[in-house]
Amino acid sequence: MRDAARQVVTTDVELLKAGVEKKPVASRAAETGGHWLKTIGAEAADLASEHRGKLAGGVTLAAAALALWIYRDELGEVIAGMLDHDEKSPSEPSWLPDIFKQD
Repeated sequence: MRDAARQVVTTDVELLKAGVEKKPVASRAAETGGHWLKTIGAEAADLASEHRGKLAGGVTLAAAALALWIYRDELGEVIAGMLDHDEKSPSEPSWLPDIFKQD
């Protein structure tokens, strides 16, 4: 029984070595990785098609967050102007053009 088990392991090792000699490990890894990425991509596409509303809401929320981040300084000035009661016109930020100014 021991010799039979040893023969099975030896045969498996020889088959593995023969397979590695035929196709390099890097090539096998690339093939396996490509197959895995295709599978993940297909599952992601299925999930997105099943949950379109949630995905659209998430994209909208991300776009709003990006817009708030980009205009954070201007929005901060507007909010600070609204909260500051010492100035004459607290709701007008410094970057806003004065349309009533006489030239």
